[in-house]
Amino acid sequence: MPLIKPRISRIGVILAASCLRSAALAQDPAPPPVEPVTQQQGGRTVWSLYWENDGAYVKPNGETDRHYTNGARVVMAVETPWADSVARWLPLQPAEGESLRTSAFYSVGQLIYTPDRIENQANPQPVDRRYAGWLYTSVGLERASQTTADRFDLKLGVIGPASAAEQAQQNIHDIFDPNRQPQGWEDQLSDRVAIDLDLNRRWKFDLDQNDSDYVKLEIIPEIGMTIGTVHRHLMAGATLRVGSVFLPDDFGPGRLEAPTTAVGYPTGPVGPNENLAWSIYTRVEGRAVFHNELLDGVDPEPAFGLIQVGVTLTIQKSLTIGYSQTWYANEFRSQVGRDSIGALTVAWSWEY
Repeated sequence: MPLIKPRISRIGVILAASCLRSAALAQDPAPPPVEPVTQQQGGRTVWSLYWENDGAYVKPNGETDRHYTNGARVVMAVETPWADSVARWLPLQPAEGESLRTSAFYSVGQLIYTPDRIENQANPQPVDRRYAGWLYTSVGLERASQTTADRFDLKLGVIGPASAAEQAQQNIHDIFDPNRQPQGWEDQLSDRVAIDLDLNRRWKFDLDQNDSDYVKLEIIPEIGMTIGTVHRHLMAGATLRVGSVFLPDDFGPGRLEAPTTAVGYPTGPVGPNENLAWSIYTRVEGRAVFHNELLDGVDPEPAFGLIQVGVTLTIQKSLTIGYSQTWYANEFRSQVGRDSIGALTVAWSWEY
């Protein structure tokens, strides 16, 4: 019994000390809550149209009408609360501590591919790409801070006769080149489900450290990947852009593969004292290619690159018109002649 009392006493002292410590901590003020990063007030909606073609009407300096010969995409982008909520759960988070804007975008697109000689299938190239079309719808998200932007783009569609690429090309030729009709569509790629997921991150750096009163100079590097049944590749590229002081404060000119969305700083794309903003740009990109379903039947190159040059005009903070040309390295080993396309872009945006 003499040993029990000292132990009980020590236990009592420990419990009393713990209670006093807990009471003291309870009186301390709670740490301030961490303020969540919230989306900026207000928002924008953007409708955009993209048309890419290798014919003389869009590329007057050299008509080819082969391989990737036509592409079109209509996109509607809008800043919406549900997009901001979903984006918080995705691994697409720009730098911490910066205010973020998120937009969702929805689109319909069609791409058309042909052999080298569309009007002379009696004497085709020994190993050439086949006729193919890809028709898809997509839904995506873009989240951006002032310096970083992430894009998520999920495309779902079909390759083959169900893509209506044959009818689309015939209609284009009926309007622009009725004397030259494509032949050989009966040998196009068969119907198959087509799913692609594009992930992309871009950064923006202002190279004009002296804040010129005349021009603005930016470089916008990017990395990305595509995984799916159509494409599997890694990419890296950069855009160098020079333009008026009130350049659209976005992450580079929109293009069919990476359309304009509703994110940007400030809320208007043009400064308050400017009704016209212009830019000229050049963009380079390289890809490591692991799979391209649209090249079924030929041996793809494991890597290829492209270079793009273009110009944009933004009018009255709402209407953006763009034109560009893109030159591609060979995509498959037996390819004869390198390809290039011209592209027209029209985007209309408004704030709410």
